[in-house]
Amino acid sequence: MRNKNRDLKTLLIREILPTLIHYCLHYVFTMIMLIPVILFSLLRFDALNRLLLKFWAHSLFWSMGRRLHITNRNYIEKGKSYIAVMNHTSYLDIPAVMTVIPNGAWVGREKLLHLPLFNIMLKRLKYIPIEPSSWRKSLEAIRLAAERSNEGLVILMFPEGTRTDDGSIADFRKGFIRILRESETDVLPITINGLYYWKSKYQRHINTTEQLEIVIGRPLEADKLLELSDSEIALKVKEAVESEYRYSKRTEG
Repeated sequence: MRNKNRDLKTLLIREILPTLIHYCLHYVFTMIMLIPVILFSLLRFDALNRLLLKFWAHSLFWSMGRRLHITNRNYIEKGKSYIAVMNHTSYLDIPAVMTVIPNGAWVGREKLLHLPLFNIMLKRLKYIPIEPSSWRKSLEAIRLAAERSNEGLVILMFPEGTRTDDGSIADFRKGFIRILRESETDVLPITINGLYYWKSKYQRHINTTEQLEIVIGRPLEADKLLELSDSEIALKVKEAVESEYRYSKRTEG
């Protein structure tokens, strides 16, 4: 009986309450936060916007009673630009990474720029729109990413292209390699652990039993990577991300 009560308490604290908080509060909180962020975007208060978004990102995890563990933060040299590539496990990956790198320029779908007001915020945050079906627009995105890199921003990408279906890391697409060749910027591998079990692609509830961790990998120097073929670069960078990945093919409950 005591074990049963303990199991029910764990279920309440680790799954039921976080799920209620996520669906009842997080969406409302996010919509409220968008108001000052869009306003500050119109006023071009970019530094203040970054602080607000960092607070928003942290709050999503604090409110569920958990925090992110950051490993090797010292590998990120302040003021230096990188092409940061990471595994994609959950839609919570973006706020998780923003707690570590709030001054990044995200690469994402062009369709987000079609949303009124939201597009103003994205443009002020140096968002890099990409449309894979259009070669011309893809080239524009590569050039824009190179410009952002020259401005000292960290380019943030999910080279798998979409969230994992089963928790494993898929092959890396080569878009980041085109940016690498254009900008000659060092690649920063980042591994996200725990969020697949928190909120995977097809999972409706939140499960906070897993520890969350962002592992910053040792930067891969651009000049050494550029000596390799595209396929070799993709494999080397994927291996750097995968080497720190905590994942077991356990049965999902």
